[in-house]
Amino acid sequence: MYFEDLSRQQNKESFQIFDQDVPNAWADEDLTDAEYAAKAKRLNASLPTTEKWATFASASAPKAFPWIDIYQSYHSLLMWGEHTNGAHSEGPVFSPPSLDDQTAANITYYELEQEMHRDLVRESKLFQDKVIKATETLFTKQITTKSKNTLVINNPLVRKRSDYVYFEIPKNKGVRKIIDNTTGKEVEFQIDENNLAFFYAQEVPSLGYKTFTLHLDNSKASANFKTETSPKIENDFYIITFDAKSGGIKSLYDKKLKRELIDQNANFKLNEYYYERFESTNYQEGSKKYQGKSATFKVQRGAFADIIISKVEAEGSKDIVQKVTIYKNSNQIDFEVSFDKDSSGRTLDDYRNYSPKGKEGLFYCLPFNVPNFTIKHELAGGIMEPIEDQMEGSSTDYYSIQNFSDISNNDWGITLAVKDVDLVEYGKPRPAYWSKGDDYENIMKKAKHSHFYLYLLNNMFFTNVRQSQPGPKNFKWSVRSHTGNWREGKAYNFGRDFANPLTSFISVGKKEGVLPSKSNSFIELDSESILCSTIKPAESNGEGYIMRFVEVSGKEQIVTVKAHFIKQIEKANLTNLVEVDRNYPLQLLGDNSFKFIIPAFGLRTIRVVPVKSQLPEIVKFIGSSLSDSKINLTWNLSSSKNNDISYYKVFRSKTPNFTTSLRTFVDNTDKPNFIDEPVLNIRGWQNNKLEPETSYYYKVEAIGKNNRAGKVSSEIRVQTKKTEEVNEKPKKVLGLVSTLISKITNNNYIGLYFYTNIEKDINKYNVYRSTEKDFVPNKTNILAEMDVTKTFEHVTPHGFAKATRQLKEYNRLLFVDEDIQPFTTYYYKVVAVDDAGQIGDFSREVHTTTGIANLILVGASGFRESREVSFENPNNNDWEIRYTKDGSLPTTNSTLYTGPFEINQDVMITGSLFEIGTDIGRGTVHRGFQKVKNFEVSYVTKYDEKWKSSGDFALIDNYRGNLTLGNNWQGFEVNDMDVTIDLKKATDVQSVAVSCLQNFGTWVFFPNYIEVFTSEDGENFKSAGRIETIKEWQRLVSKQADLTVSFPITNCRYVRVFAQNIGYIPEWHNFSGAKAWLFVDEIIIK
Repeated sequence: MYFEDLSRQQNKESFQIFDQDVPNAWADEDLTDAEYAAKAKRLNASLPTTEKWATFASASAPKAFPWIDIYQSYHSLLMWGEHTNGAHSEGPVFSPPSLDDQTAANITYYELEQEMHRDLVRESKLFQDKVIKATETLFTKQITTKSKNTLVINNPLVRKRSDYVYFEIPKNKGVRKIIDNTTGKEVEFQIDENNLAFFYAQEVPSLGYKTFTLHLDNSKASANFKTETSPKIENDFYIITFDAKSGGIKSLYDKKLKRELIDQNANFKLNEYYYERFESTNYQEGSKKYQGKSATFKVQRGAFADIIISKVEAEGSKDIVQKVTIYKNSNQIDFEVSFDKDSSGRTLDDYRNYSPKGKEGLFYCLPFNVPNFTIKHELAGGIMEPIEDQMEGSSTDYYSIQNFSDISNNDWGITLAVKDVDLVEYGKPRPAYWSKGDDYENIMKKAKHSHFYLYLLNNMFFTNVRQSQPGPKNFKWSVRSHTGNWREGKAYNFGRDFANPLTSFISVGKKEGVLPSKSNSFIELDSESILCSTIKPAESNGEGYIMRFVEVSGKEQIVTVKAHFIKQIEKANLTNLVEVDRNYPLQLLGDNSFKFIIPAFGLRTIRVVPVKSQLPEIVKFIGSSLSDSKINLTWNLSSSKNNDISYYKVFRSKTPNFTTSLRTFVDNTDKPNFIDEPVLNIRGWQNNKLEPETSYYYKVEAIGKNNRAGKVSSEIRVQTKKTEEVNEKPKKVLGLVSTLISKITNNNYIGLYFYTNIEKDINKYNVYRSTEKDFVPNKTNILAEMDVTKTFEHVTPHGFAKATRQLKEYNRLLFVDEDIQPFTTYYYKVVAVDDAGQIGDFSREVHTTTGIANLILVGASGFRESREVSFENPNNNDWEIRYTKDGSLPTTNSTLYTGPFEINQDVMITGSLFEIGTDIGRGTVHRGFQKVKNFEVSYVTKYDEKWKSSGDFALIDNYRGNLTLGNNWQGFEVNDMDVTIDLKKATDVQSVAVSCLQNFGTWVFFPNYIEVFTSEDGENFKSAGRIETIKEWQRLVSKQADLTVSFPITNCRYVRVFAQNIGYIPEWHNFSGAKAWLFVDEIIIK
C-alpha cells in the first residue's frame, strides 16, 4: 500500500535527488556493543548467500523453500539497527510485578532491554543456522560423491575464483591428504593454531562448488609454533618486521613496488592497539591515551603461509592476541585480533550525571605512507571519496564502510578489506566524546596522512547505549598493495572476496545425486565487477526467481547472465525495487541466458521466469480436527508423475471463498500432508493461531522446481474441536533469557524474560530454579507461579501514554529473582500452564552467576551539630560490615558495624562486607560527611526532586559540583531560584556569589540575572545589588562560574537570593522551546 501510494504521487510531485553522501555522526552508537555489532555485520554479508544456496537446493530437488525462517532472520537483522540498544529512562517505565524494589525498575529496563536487543542478532543467526543445516543436508544428497569423505567448497560470488579456504577437521581425526577431484592432484595444506586446516582452492566456479577428496586418519591434527623475538618474515611480495613492544609491525617493505609502506614518522606501528579512556568526571581534563606495553611472539613457518601470533599487554583489555597471516603466493595479509575487554568502570550514575568518567574508545592503527593519495571507500549504494563526495555539515571524523577502503595515487595504493569492522577514521584517531548532543567533527578538509584507524569499540555515545562492554571481542581485516588507482587495483573485488570467503562442508559416503561430482556453477556472469546480491524464489507478486545485480566499478556495462540452475527460461523482465514488473523485457540468449544494461554504480532487479511444466492437480483434499487447536490436512495428486513438484503452499482463512495471498499464507511443506497448529513466529512474521470450536477454510497450491505455481486446490472447511473434547497442552516456552542486574549499578538480582505463548487459555507460567545444572523441575524447586490473567496498568517510557492489559497480552514477560546469594550460579526453566491445569514442555535451561551489591550508607552528607549514620546491606546474606573513618579501606581488623552511630565532625567513612572466614572486603562504599554553617535556607519554589543534591542544606554544605552535573547540583526546571538564608545573627555582608552551571547540551543554562536582597527582620527586604549574565554565555558548551553580586557593606541577618531561570530553551538551540534548567550548587556569602 505504501509503495502504491508513493507511485501515485510521483506523477504529481518531483522527487529531489542528491548525489552526495551524508555520513551519520551517530554511526558510533552500535560500537557501544561491539561484540554484537560485529556479529550483525557478518550476518549482513552472509545472509544473502544463505538465501541463494537455499534457492539452488530447492530448485535442484523437491524440497520446501524455508521462506519463513529466512524472513525472520532478515527481520531480526534489520531491527538490530534500531536506535535503542541500551535504554535508560528518567521517567516511569514498566515495572515487573515480581520486583519488590520498584525504584530498580529503570535498572531492570536498562539491562534486559540490552539483552532483548542482542536477541535480534542471536535469533537472526539461529534462523540462518537452521537454513544452512537444511541446505547442506540437501546438497549432501544432491551432489554425486565418489569417496568416503568429500569436501565441498562453495563460492558465494558470481565469478570464478581461487582463494584460501579453511575447514574444521572432524573430531579426533587428522588430515592425511587432500585431492582436487577436478585435476586429480594432491593439494598442499596447513594446520593453524585453532586446528583448522586450510589450503588454496583453485578455480572454484562462479556461485557454485568444487569438490575435493578428503583422506582422514586417526592422528590428531596439530600446529607447530616456535617462540621468536621481534620476528621477521618474507614472501614473494613483502618483508615484514615486527615490533617487540607493541606487537605491531614496524616495517612492511613491498618488494614489487620497492618501497616501505609504513609511515615511519607515525605515532603508531602498523596493527597497533590504541586505547583512550576518561578517568575523571571532567571533560576538560581530557582522556588518557594508552598503547601496547610489551609483546611476546610465536611463529609458524608453514608450507604456504607464515602465521605470527603476538600476545600484547595493554591498558583496557587482557589476553590481547594479534594474529597476522602472510601467504607465500599472495600479496594479501590477513589480520585477526581478539581480546578480553576490561570493564571501563563506567556506571549508570556516571551516565545520569553526564560525567565522562569511564568513557572509552579502542582503535587499531594502520599508518600507511602513500604520497598524493586519494581515499575511496564503499558504501551500500556506491563508492565515494570522503569530503569530496559528502554534504557540507555531515560528520567527518568516522565513516561506516562496506567491504573496502582504498588509499592510492595514480601509480599505486593499498586496499583495506573489512568483514566485521564498521567504522574507519582517516588521518588520526579521534572519537567523538559526545559531551553534548552535536559533539562530532565537521571539518571539510581532507586527511593530512594516509592512515587508516579502525574504530572497534566505544561507549562515548550519549544516550540509549551500553555504559561498559567487558568480555571477549574478535575482529578481522586484510590489506594488500596494488599498482594503479583503486579501480585499476580492483579494490572492490578484494573487499568482496574478504567479506564473502569460500565456505565448506563435508559430505560423508558415496552416493549418486542430481548434481555433478567435481564442480558446478549455478549462475555465471561475463563481468567481474558485477555483484549478485539476491537470488530467491519470487514471493507473493509473481512467479519464477528474483535476481538483483549491482555494478561496483563505476562503469556502465552490458551484462550476460547464464542461469545454469534453470533448465529453460520463458522470459526475463526488469522489476522495480519492490519486485513489481516493469514494462521492460530483456533479451534471451538461448535456453538459460539473458542480458541487460546496468549503469555505473547502478542496481537492476530482474524477474526470471522458467518455462512452466505441467503439474498434476491436487485432488481428494480433506481435513480433520485433531484437537481444539490442531488440524490435519492431506491430499492426493491427479497424476503420479509429480517429479517436477518441489513443495506445496498451504493457505487458510476464517472466511469462505477467500483469495490466496501472503496474508492467508500458513507455511510450506514438501509432503502431501500438513499439521496446522499454533506456531509462535518470534520475529516479524505473523503468528499461526488456531482457536477452539472455530471453522477454518483451506486451500493448497503446488509449486514446481522452477518456482512456477500449479492450479490452486478446491477449498475445504474444517472445524476445530471443543476444548472439552480434546484440549491441546501448552506449547514449549521460547526465548528464555536470564541476566544479572547489574554489573554497573548498586543492585544484585537476576532478571528473566521469555516469549509468551499464543494460546488463549494460558493462565500462568511456573518458574523453576536450582543451583544444579540440568536439573529436573519439580515441586521442591518451583520459584514462582506467575498469574498472567491479572490486568496491569502502566505508563509507557517517556510518559507518552497509559496502557492497560492482561500480562499475557505482552509478547514477553519479565520476572525478577531477588532472593539470591552473592557469587552463586542459578539455573532456571519456565513452563506454561493452561486453564485446565495442563503443563506444557519446559523451556530451555538458562543460568546466571550473581555478584554483590555495594553497601548503602544512610545519612545526608551535610549536618549541623551531629548526624546519625548507618549501613544497609542490600544483599541477602549475613556477612559482617566493617568500616573506617579515615578514608582507608576496611580490613578484618577494622571496626565491626553493630548499628547506627553518631558523627559530629568532618569525616570520610568507608565500609565493606566480609564473608565469615575471609579477609577480602566486597561491596565497598565510601562517602564524606561535613559540618555545614548554622544557617537555615527557605525556598519560595522547591528544587526538582530529580536534582535535589543534599536537600535543604545543598546550597550551604560546601560541596561543589563540576562541569558534568553530578550529585552536588540542585536543579530548577523552568522555575526561578528564590531562597532566603537566615544567618542566625546580624552580620556584615558585602558580596553574595551564586555558583551556577552552563551546559546547553543537557539544557542547563545560566540565569538571566541574579538579584540579592537583605533584611534585618526577615519581613522587609531591600535590594542590595543585581547582575545580568552575558547573553553570549548561553551558547557556551560548558561553563561553571561563581556569579558574584558585590555591594557596600550591609549589616543584616537575612539574605534573599533570586536567580531568574531563562524559562525555555532559546530558538537557536536544537531543542528550542523545551523547558530549561537552572543549576546551583552553592551560595557563598561574604
